[in-house]
This record gives sequence, structure tokens and C-alpha cells, in this order.
Amino acid sequence: MMRRRSAFTLIELLVVVAIIALLISILLPSLQKAREQAKAVVCGSNEKSQGTAMLMYNNDTDHYPAEHMQTQGRAWFTSWAPRIRKYTQNDTGVFYCVSSDAAYRWQKKFTGRGDAYQPDLTALGYEPGEDPIEGTAYFFTYGYNGCGIEQYSDPNFGLGVHAKRRNNPNGNDPEAPLRELRTARVLRPSEMIMIADSNTDGNSDSEISVDFDYPSMFPGRRHNDGTQVLFCDGHAERIPFDRLMARDEIARRRWNNDFQPHKELWAD
Repeated sequence: MMRRRSAFTLIELLVVVAIIALLISILLPSLQKAREQAKAVVCGSNEKSQGTAMLMYNNDTDHYPAEHMQTQGRAWFTSWAPRIRKYTQNDTGVFYCVSSDAAYRWQKKFTGRGDAYQPDLTALGYEPGEDPIEGTAYFFTYGYNGCGIEQYSDPNFGLGVHAKRRNNPNGNDPEAPLRELRTARVLRPSEMIMIADSNTDGNSDSEISVDFDYPSMFPGRRHNDGTQVLFCDGHAERIPFDRLMARDEIARRRWNNDFQPHKELWAD
């Protein structure tokens, strides 16, 4: 007597496919969130490496590096990253957030663009002939708190804006308001923002600011709508973007070296 062969019916197959699709739709957002959380951990590790390098730089120089150097021709070049790079064993990888486009990774290039600015660039930590990180039209994934809550305020409440030019001793006077900041001037290192994700729009990416007149300098928000932030004592944490940018005393104090909110400078 012949036995009937058992098989799935079309309806049963459709039900199984529908269940699988439903499970995928439920699990996929969680998997994506977990993946982004893992990237945020890597980003935080990068920032801690930068923090260790900065502490070593501070120990050797007794000041923070200025955010950039501006030339007489108005071009400006990032100075904080190359100055601490040597303390990372010249590892440019720690200056790249893995949640960003791979094209934004800092790669050493020697095309001759920086030759006209030697020896200024070597004083900033660049290698002889190395192309600098230019302030505009250059994508960089981490920004530096050079100005504090207001750009170019007098006095400056950030970590320092202008590096002194070697071939222009009268320019960018180290005693000027925007000078590089002595380490001891940061009153609450564990509370002051030093470096954070930048918004990677190719405009002033190596600098971050909470000044609403300069939205191109806002921190990035690529870690589940949050920002990885490195503080001056070397610890890193993720802060929700809205909390980081809030117009209240708790949030604003963290941008300033005197740990004061300076409400008189808040934009209307």
C-alpha cells in the first residue's frame, strides 16, 4: 500500500515566511542600535587615547594646544590634533570615529600644499612637507573646544584658539585673549569639555562650539542621537545631543574653563 508523501502547503509556507519577516522587522532595529552602541564604545576608546595623549602634552608643555593657527593670508590649519599625535605613536586612527564615512579618516598626505607654510606647520606637529588639516573643505570626525560658549570672546573661555606663528612674532600674541591656555586655568577638568564628535560637514570640523551663531561648529549626534564627549581629565562619556546643547547653567558651565555659565553671553 503506497503512503502519501507529506509536504508543506502553499499557505503553510506563506505563514512561515510572514512569521520570519515579522521577527526580522522586530529584531532589526535592536540589532542596528546594538551595532551603533558598539561603534560608540570604539569612539569612546579613541577619545580616551586622545585624552591620554593630551595629558602627556600638558605635562610636557603646561598648556593646552590652541585649536588652530591662522596665516596672514587668512588660511587656517588645525593645530591641536597634530600636536598630540606624537603621543599616540603617530596613530592617526584614534582621530577617526568609526560611525563616520571611511573617507573622513585622517591620512597623511604629501602633495606639497603645506610647503609654503613651513616652518609654521612643523611647529604645529606636522611632518616636513605634510599636508595640513585645513579649516574649510576638510572632513574631520573630532572637534576641539577652543572657544567655550562664545566664539572669540574676550576673555576666551575655551582651551585656546590661536597658535603663535613662528615667522610672525607680532601676530597672535601669546598674551592676547585667544592665547593657548595654561593647564591650571581649567578649574574643573572632570567637568570641562575638551573634544567631542564633530558634525562632519566639511566646515570647521576640527572645532566644536555651542555658539548658536556658528551652527557648522555644533558637535555631531551620530551615536543614537548622542555625542561622545571627552573631558579634560581624560574620561569620555556619551551625552544626548539636546542635553549637551541645552541653554541652562549645568550644560553651559561644562564648556568654559572657569566653570561659570556666563549667561550674559547666551544668544537670545
